Amino acid sequence: MDDKELVDNPILLKSMAFNYSGLSDPLAAKSIIERVIDKKVTSAEGNENLVSAQYLLALLYSRHLPKQFKSLSKSKKILNEAYSTCLNEEIPMSNRDFERIFNRNGYALLLFFEGHFNETIDLMKGLIRELRPLIKENGFAKLHYAVLNFNIFQVYLRAEMLEQAENQLSLLIRLDPNDVEYRYTAVRFFIENKRFEEALEVLKEIKASGSEDIVYQSSYEAQCLIELEEYEKALPLTRAAVRYNIEPEVKNLFLYNYLVCVINLNMPVDKDFVNRFIEQNEIYENQVRELCQ
Repeated sequence: MDDKELVDNPILLKSMAFNYSGLSDPLAAKSIIERVIDKKVTSAEGNENLVSAQYLLALLYSRHLPKQFKSLSKSKKILNEAYSTCLNEEIPMSNRDFERIFNRNGYALLLFFEGHFNETIDLMKGLIRELRPLIKENGFAKLHYAVLNFNIFQVYLRAEMLEQAENQLSLLIRLDPNDVEYRYTAVRFFIENKRFEEALEVLKEIKASGSEDIVYQSSYEAQCLIELEEYEKALPLTRAAVRYNIEPEVKNLFLYNYLVCVINLNMPVDKDFVNRFIEQNEIYENQVRELCQ
């Protein structure tokens, strides 16, 4: 394959667009993916690549493009065009049902963005029922099955349907008990709903599994213990969260939790520790500096 063929290959172009989208350059991704969509295709592989490219373009319009370029109406139009392709039996496609379900998941997310929570839930539940028998045939179906179930959890959460959200989260953990992210999502859910003892129980399960993330584990456990006024237990965890964290936007929050502990324990503040790690940003910086005086 020469350079021109590489540049014109729609499958490679789509991969490039995904990469640019992941590198936070959505305008470059949009330009490339539009080239893919403009190409004439006749094969099953080509049609599936086209439908997938349209999904990405719709995603860009709904979520990733700069504000002045976003358009839910354009996103819907693009998804519906791809959906029509999926429904047309005369157009060759190898994984027609999967592509159709994947497309409608994108449409459900648009309904979610518009605040149509009940419609979103009904559509996603129907898609899950349709996807279940495809899991054995399509390797991507199992992953997408989990994604759909997680999306419903997010809708329940946004709609403040907390009992349904908790049940959905329990289902996700049963579906993939080895996925630690679902368990940390449960921890956050319990913390946000002030169920700190239950959050600590999940953290204990994660630690026992040996799959813990040291920053998540330390910071969440410290936060629960602080809320329960167990400052002595929380103190070393706050220091660990600060030391091992690499995300500037939460560093000051972790320092603030450290200061809450030492102040409530009537201990001297380790100012060298605070000054070494404090970040110059708007998130908790003033509170940290005030407590450190």
